[in-house]
Amino acid sequence: MEYIVLVCHCILNDYTRVFKTSVENYRALTKLVYLLRVNGYRIVQLPCPELMLLGRFREPMTREEYRERGLETVVKEIVSSVEDYLKRLSRVYVRALIGIKGSPSCGITETHIKDKGKREKGCGLLMEHLIPVLDNMYGGSIEFLEYDFRKPIESINNIVEKLELKVRYSV
Repeated sequence: MEYIVLVCHCILNDYTRVFKTSVENYRALTKLVYLLRVNGYRIVQLPCPELMLLGRFREPMTREEYRERGLETVVKEIVSSVEDYLKRLSRVYVRALIGIKGSPSCGITETHIKDKGKREKGCGLLMEHLIPVLDNMYGGSIEFLEYDFRKPIESINNIVEKLELKVRYSV
């Protein structure tokens, strides 16, 4: 059995982010990818729904603003495609999904629902649709984790702990 980790698009490609990625985040994300790979995980990058809807150069928006602009249609297409893709990968087990804390699409525990300046409890549109599908496919055994661009070191250490990776990240 091979294990994979699903990651939100901007973990591997920061060009899709609205905000510039700091050097600290570059280092942390590089280390995250390294730690996953040396611990035997394959990495599968999810498509970026916001990029697919509005392109690279866009203003920050809330989950509800994205919903009003039609992001849910894009999200449903992505979820269907990811589900089909995972079914075609025989003898592969999804161990974790790493979302982006605060993202209107990829937040798992917090996102900007109605206020761009304030995170609230709740998940982004992609996670709202993807998590139930993954739970159904894998019997609720997937770790749902988040990377927080505001707290890179804490995020990496939490992921390391939850996935029981052999090396901890520090500066």
